[in-house]
Amino acid sequence: MTSLHIRISLIVLIFFAVFSFAAVEPWSALVLQTAVFLLFTVYLFCGKTIEVSQLNKALLLFFAAVIVFGLIQCLTEQTVLDGHVKRPISLSVLYTTTELIFYLLYLCAALLCAFAFNSYRKIKILLLSFAVCGTMVVITANIFPSGEYLALFRHLNSAAGSFGPFVNRNHAGAFIGFCFFCALALFAARHFEYYKSAEKNFLYKQLTLSVVCALLVYGVIFTRSRGAMLFLAASLAVSAAVFIALFIKNKRKKIIFFAAWFFISASIASVAVLNVDAINKFSFRSSGTSEKIRIEIYKNSLNMLKEYPVFGVGAGAFSAGLGAYGKNMENVERVHNDWLEFVVGTGVAGAVFALFFVFTALFIFVKRLVKIESSQKRAAFLGLGAALFYMASASFVDFHFHIPASAFAFFIIFGALSSETFGFNYSQIRINAVVKILIASGFVLCLVFTARQSAAWYNFFMGASLSLDKKIEYYEKGLPYYKSSANGVKLAVAYYDAFLVEKDLAKKEEYAAKADALFVWHLQRYPADANMLRIKYQMRSARAKFEKSMQKI
Repeated sequence: MTSLHIRISLIVLIFFAVFSFAAVEPWSALVLQTAVFLLFTVYLFCGKTIEVSQLNKALLLFFAAVIVFGLIQCLTEQTVLDGHVKRPISLSVLYTTTELIFYLLYLCAALLCAFAFNSYRKIKILLLSFAVCGTMVVITANIFPSGEYLALFRHLNSAAGSFGPFVNRNHAGAFIGFCFFCALALFAARHFEYYKSAEKNFLYKQLTLSVVCALLVYGVIFTRSRGAMLFLAASLAVSAAVFIALFIKNKRKKIIFFAAWFFISASIASVAVLNVDAINKFSFRSSGTSEKIRIEIYKNSLNMLKEYPVFGVGAGAFSAGLGAYGKNMENVERVHNDWLEFVVGTGVAGAVFALFFVFTALFIFVKRLVKIESSQKRAAFLGLGAALFYMASASFVDFHFHIPASAFAFFIIFGALSSETFGFNYSQIRINAVVKILIASGFVLCLVFTARQSAAWYNFFMGASLSLDKKIEYYEKGLPYYKSSANGVKLAVAYYDAFLVEKDLAKKEEYAAKADALFVWHLQRYPADANMLRIKYQMRSARAKFEKSMQKI
């Protein structure tokens, strides 16, 4: 397999991930993982070495460390009832394993991209792909303004809060903003090519890119996501300041441009501050409920971190015990702050390591940015960095890194930024046959795990619209594949509903017995699950009423 095949495959996967509901559903995540792991396996076995740049080394070490640490956490599964411990633990091996598989996916994607997009011409193709993908998301959302895209394919009556192929408008806004910076990077890079090119259609292409950039900005606003709009403005201001500092050589012009930059930035900030209520109303967030909920989640997450400060509660596993730290937290699956969630999952140890990686990567980026001599390459490099900065900063108020399409895009661009296109020196990591086989075996195990998760999803998704008997049949078949808290609660609700409507006494008792067994198993695994505790109480009340009525007879 040549770099061309990998390059084409990655571009296809970018569009697939986005238009398969951002790959949040297990079946689409399985397709994404299978494709990337297969590509990486072929790449691995086609050569004796893997080529990595200095920036890629930092990423490789970071992911290798967190994956190994996560595996150690998985060796000790613990509940919130067991109290504080000093050794590495996970509150849910199921959730931690899921998280680690995605870590591995994104690492492979970044390394593949650095290998396949190793020239300036190829980087421009990648940037154009993201510009086109983002534009298609905006167009799709305008064609299906009320979530009809998702409702059509997922057989839903409505898809409130969705945007085009994205289930959530906030994540759609972040992805479109990310694509905007990719389009802007391509526009800026082509601007510097003008001086060396006599291309007749140059202005036509630049005008087209200008329209695309404007459409993507419109798309961010159209999502009505405050976070996407805020960080788009902030990231644009930061990248504009860096652009002026690096590309304007004349001191007088630099002062004038900085003065204009300050005036425009201050004006936009003032308008935003003075119109907070109008912005909230436009975003359908006039009550401030969103901020209050997020603050409450942050507080309870920090309370959890206080109990497990050194090694955390396990990567991705915080939701398994969050219900024990605050009211109405049982339905919270994400912290809505990826950076805080990572710290809660890995503790102070993980936070220190993450900070070291971030500052190391930032140092390498700035050092390389200053050294790039070609103006068009420097502009492209800055644009790539701006896209990464935008997604990383937006993740302080949401969980964009837990949306596979967005995270996949982030690490694809990270790989492109770390390629030899921008003058990074590459070193070779030699891998023997035994290690290759072990890596390939690890991929297979990951895919088996995700395949089981997909089987569970299929049974619960298909069973939801069936009769009670069939629903229970499908749910009972699906739960062993992926024994998550949400799946357990769905089956318990089905048992409860069946108990209420069933007329046959033997079947009624059978449902009650199955529910009791599920309560015992589930609450041992997820003791802080308030949803299951509520259903258990409802079932107990229903059985008491039934037994009382039977005594009267």
